[in-house]
Amino acid sequence: MAGQNARIFAGAKDMLWAVIGLALMCLVIAGLAGQCSFSPGGPTIGPVHRFDAEAGLKEDAANLAFPVRIPAVPDGWVPNSGNKNAIPGQGGGPATTVGYVTTGKRFIQVTQTSATEEALVKLQAPTSPSSGIQNVDGVSWIVYPGDNGEPVWIADFGDVRISLRGTADPAEFEALAKAMKAAKPLPK
Repeated sequence: MAGQNARIFAGAKDMLWAVIGLALMCLVIAGLAGQCSFSPGGPTIGPVHRFDAEAGLKEDAANLAFPVRIPAVPDGWVPNSGNKNAIPGQGGGPATTVGYVTTGKRFIQVTQTSATEEALVKLQAPTSPSSGIQNVDGVSWIVYPGDNGEPVWIADFGDVRISLRGTADPAEFEALAKAMKAAKPLPK
């Protein structure tokens, strides 16, 4: 024993083998726990989680003071998320939001609220000045480029403000804008 070096003097080769051993143990444990997978071809798109937008919006319509609409979105669009929240700040108010995955595998969400346009802009595009107006079926949508590259369209329907936001292309924004105009407010 006297001729062996203390562990403090172990070489780089010893440390490398110890790190490799620990890394392999971590991979085995993560694999057994189902927390990782191996996909040599790259990531794959799994099934889209479905959200019952109609039931959610009907419930929100019964509980919110402003009119709520259910848009008839194009075939192939899947509602995948929804929530009821509040737009904060002065001019804020309750809001209901539903997100859709389009046939092009892009995302777009629609928010309906009694909040002012200014409050919506502060929340969804706080540093983006308006880049123009998009007229769709007689409704003027104010377009904001969005802080994170996701465009935001906002329209005033009188007793409700509606915003569209997401990674969808302009044709998909227009399709949802048309669907929102065509949708009739749900009964209370």
